[in-house]
Amino acid sequence: MTKGLIFSAAACLCLLLLAAPASALPLLDGDAGVRYWSVKPSGDLSYDGDNLDLEDNLDFEREGVPSVYVRADIPLLMLEARYTRLDYSGDGKNITSSSDEFGSITLNNDASTEATLNILHGGAMFSVPLPVVDLGLGAGVSYLDAETEIKANGNTETATAEAPLPVAKARAEFSPPILGFDFAVSGEGLVYSGNSFYDLRGTIGYTLWDSTLAGLRVEGGYRHIKIDFDEEDLVLDANFSGPFAGVSLSF
Repeated sequence: MTKGLIFSAAACLCLLLLAAPASALPLLDGDAGVRYWSVKPSGDLSYDGDNLDLEDNLDFEREGVPSVYVRADIPLLMLEARYTRLDYSGDGKNITSSSDEFGSITLNNDASTEATLNILHGGAMFSVPLPVVDLGLGAGVSYLDAETEIKANGNTETATAEAPLPVAKARAEFSPPILGFDFAVSGEGLVYSGNSFYDLRGTIGYTLWDSTLAGLRVEGGYRHIKIDFDEEDLVLDANFSGPFAGVSLSF
């Protein structure tokens, strides 16, 4: 994860230096928040062997996971960083073939399965503030760090893969002037060499308290991640979707 953190931070810094004059930096403000995401996995995973269904074979079910983010705004530019860790475990099931393999081991219904996926994102968007509406378009880096471990028949196979992915970013936010609500859709994505990655979010927020120094806001929404990922013989073709709720502090 350290390499991904450094890579994403460096990408944000470079975009900032290229796009923002030094005189604008004192005008910095932004927000930071934490979300609880109830996420359901679906799709397939394989490592130098057969495709395994995340739900039907690996016994991965809906899990609640935390996600944190921070945003900083300067005139015409928004910097953003976000981190999410997906963590699943289960037991092998519905494995009917005695030759199903994951790497060097043969699977059975007594297999122990674990998988983690760390997603770290950093990027910047040029913002076009209009009355009631805020539009943004930019670029960034999403760093994926995946690890899967399966134990069966007294043997253990571990597969890891990591990839920094340059992504395009977009955001649209609508803030009615008197209601205290805000509505936003945002996301990142790319397609490259037969692989693809999308992270899309729809959010409804409500400001509970706002002052000249800080503000408190609650939010809810839906997040969908689509990954078609083939790195170092680890293949993940999966979706991660579900509702989230959170709280943020503006400064």
